[in-house]
Amino acid sequence: MSNIEKDILFVTTSMNNKWSEYSRQLVKKNFPNSEHLIVDGTNGWWQIWFKWIKDVESKTQKWVIHIDDDAFITNRNEILKLVQIMDDNDYSIAGIPDGHNHIRGTNPVSINPFFMVIRRDHVVESWDWSLEHKFKTEWIEEFRHEYEKGFIEDVGIHKMSHNFCDLQFNPWQGDIFYPLFWKMLSDGRRIKYLYPNYGGSVLESTNPSIDKDSPEFLIHMWFTREWETPKHLPRYTAVEQIIKDKLL
Repeated sequence: MSNIEKDILFVTTSMNNKWSEYSRQLVKKNFPNSEHLIVDGTNGWWQIWFKWIKDVESKTQKWVIHIDDDAFITNRNEILKLVQIMDDNDYSIAGIPDGHNHIRGTNPVSINPFFMVIRRDHVVESWDWSLEHKFKTEWIEEFRHEYEKGFIEDVGIHKMSHNFCDLQFNPWQGDIFYPLFWKMLSDGRRIKYLYPNYGGSVLESTNPSIDKDSPEFLIHMWFTREWETPKHLPRYTAVEQIIKDKLL
């Protein structure tokens, strides 16, 4: 799988805080032969999120992994395995549903791109920058085929509410990244839905795995902009200790 590593481009739309540096160090440690593109996300958040798509147009890697500042790699081999699965089965996108987890109860047909593997050429070809793409109800069945058949019985901590609205672009109605996935689905691209493991009551993180019973490969902490508040500081203190003691 070593050849895959050279064909991966990591991208972070970064808030440039202390967690950004931890995340970058873990990318470098686990994928020393992969390029890591950092996009300044400190200003103009709604518009700046899409900038990375323009930035990767001139790149040559087959795969882009979009990883947030508060996402910390724990298992390199599972990520390489995921990319190979996508390559072998003609998937264009992989990520956890933006619903069916303890934080997000929104539209699960979309993914949440805190960790997202995406075919570079497919996203460049699909995206037309109009931000006008709408959700189509026929995608619900494909989502259920790809995801719910394996995980629907495991309610547990996961929110199972559905929001299958006809969402047009509106930052207060859906989320900034939804139009990208609606456009790619409209173009016939396929999504590999990952399983959103709950990280426990201390971290309250979401830790993706390829399948329900496969190893986790990432810790995602959520609420990075609020990490110093009394509510979130204990969680971030705990994950910092894990990063220093076990990951770096």
